[in-house]
Amino acid sequence: RVQLATALVTNCILWDNEGPGGAQARRNQVNAAASVNYSIVEGGFGSVVGNLATGPNFMDLAGGDFRLALPSPAVDAGDGDALAAEFAGDFSGARRVFDEPGTVNAGTGAPIDMGAFEYTTNVGTVFCSPVASNSTGLMGRIDAVGSASLAANDATLVTSHLPINAFGCFLVSRDRGFTANPAGSEGNLCLSGTYGRYFDPGQIQNTGTTDGFSLMIDLTSIPQPTGSVPTMVGESWSFQAWHRDAVLGTPTSNFTDGVRITFGS
Repeated sequence: RVQLATALVTNCILWDNEGPGGAQARRNQVNAAASVNYSIVEGGFGSVVGNLATGPNFMDLAGGDFRLALPSPAVDAGDGDALAAEFAGDFSGARRVFDEPGTVNAGTGAPIDMGAFEYTTNVGTVFCSPVASNSTGLMGRIDAVGSASLAANDATLVTSHLPINAFGCFLVSRDRGFTANPAGSEGNLCLSGTYGRYFDPGQIQNTGTTDGFSLMIDLTSIPQPTGSVPTMVGESWSFQAWHRDAVLGTPTSNFTDGVRITFGS
């Protein structure tokens, strides 16, 4: 329950709370003097732009599963401009900004959901964010889409927010770490231990006229310094992308943030 008049609430869901006023009363959701924007408040909260009073459609409210299920009025209805860079991941570590293709973007700024969990079809959790901005002024990002199932063997790494016409490649390791500005790079390597590079024919990438590149990875053949190895059930692998860049005409390089995938059967 929020009672401070100075509280600022954005991109939140205040639902199914109880208190002295009884179940479902608006005063048990948030104090009327608080500043609430782009949030779902049971019982409603004034006429502020972006606020809703519609049920958020949690996966399992009674069971405590507060992930969003489709259709949900909370999906792509938040204020993306209010998202700080250090909050690239949601409560579970999943990528915070995900544009659900079947939902109209009812919020403002980048498509972000209300609530603790972003509805997403991405697999894996974000780490090593925020990262150093590249020449576009943005922080490069990596996502994994498809499936974390070994049987499906259908995982694709996708980068975005990169410079155009930039060569790059994906890196992979079992371990996460931190090495600042390796080999003079503008960015940081967030892998440690032994790590492999996707350098085989067709795996070195170029953004071309877009802001990213992608690669479908073969889960039976993860590159390592001593040769490729198969992924095992229950194993976690961390991925990052390296790319060329230029700052004020001087050639350099940079890295995206990282994504870690735990693979199942």
